[in-house]
Amino acid sequence: MPLLLKWLRDPEVSRWYWDDASLSDKELVAKWEGDTREDELVDRYMMQVDGVEIGEIQTNRMADFPEHEVEIGIPDAAGVDLFIGDAKFRHRGIGAEIIQEFINGVVFEDSQIQTVTIDPEPANTIAIRAYEKAGFRHVKSYYSKAEGVDVYLMRFDRGAVSE
Repeated sequence: MPLLLKWLRDPEVSRWYWDDASLSDKELVAKWEGDTREDELVDRYMMQVDGVEIGEIQTNRMADFPEHEVEIGIPDAAGVDLFIGDAKFRHRGIGAEIIQEFINGVVFEDSQIQTVTIDPEPANTIAIRAYEKAGFRHVKSYYSKAEGVDVYLMRFDRGAVSE
């Protein structure tokens, strides 16, 4: 938790995790430790490079979040989200590789999942470029009522994964 708190307080991370920025440390710990039903439906992992924890990555079945599933309109999908919290590992081109490994090694282990979605804000061009390098393609841009923010919905289909 100390690393997550440090990372979520970093301006480059908190800019995109704006809903966490206003929370106290105690509230952040409660949210990220899984004190709600929603958190039981999200699988969270720490990303590591050469044994160094560098950020957080998570996945969930979109069917577990009906509002989101209706908005994206893609059946048999999982969502992913991540951030590189350690500034020394940002802007080095490792994000795309980490995402691909995560999709292959974790998300698509569930045979029911046919598509992975990710929904950065349109202004998050650095993340969008990383997702494109990982093989995601843009589906649509829209205002998400479920999230309360504009999103740039991207998808990665099972057939696109090199196994």
